[in-house]
Amino acid sequence: MVGGWWIFTKLSCRFEDETIWLSQVLLADLFQVTVPNINIHIKSILFEGELTEGATIKDYLIVRPEGAREVQRQVKYYSLDMILAIGYRIHSPRGTAFRQWATARLKEYLVKGFVLDDERLKNPPGLGVPDYFDEMLERIRDIFARAAAMCCTCVTGAKNSTHSCNSTNAIFSPMPAELPKKLPTV
Repeated sequence: MVGGWWIFTKLSCRFEDETIWLSQVLLADLFQVTVPNINIHIKSILFEGELTEGATIKDYLIVRPEGAREVQRQVKYYSLDMILAIGYRIHSPRGTAFRQWATARLKEYLVKGFVLDDERLKNPPGLGVPDYFDEMLERIRDIFARAAAMCCTCVTGAKNSTHSCNSTNAIFSPMPAELPKKLPTV
């Protein structure tokens, strides 16, 4: 189940600099633990040098109600890198579910050489969220073009008794005439 561990809780995430950002309160909600538990893991991750504070922590000015008035507060938010690092350390059923999900994606990548989020490709994200489908198609076109330039015989699947190519490009046969520009509407 791709992305299944995210379904358990809906969170309001900040999307900026091609990553997501969550506060300690949201991280605690995501992994179903306490804020002090999240704080312990963050301190440990930074102390061990796994991640650096400057690259993974941002302060955002938040306006929130406190009693009868609205107050502005600086709240620390943590990047996806920190979220993932915490997910590998946290001891909770949600942390276990995260590690199972992440391990399945990593295994798929190591075995196949790629991982796709089929649901996201079928249902592109909304406004303001990048859709990477066009980038993926361009990268696939580039791979096919490079393979074709290196060994046209292997790419087209042509059989030639004098041809003995041991190139890994043989996996690209036959090359499609043209890849789709966009996903079909379902």
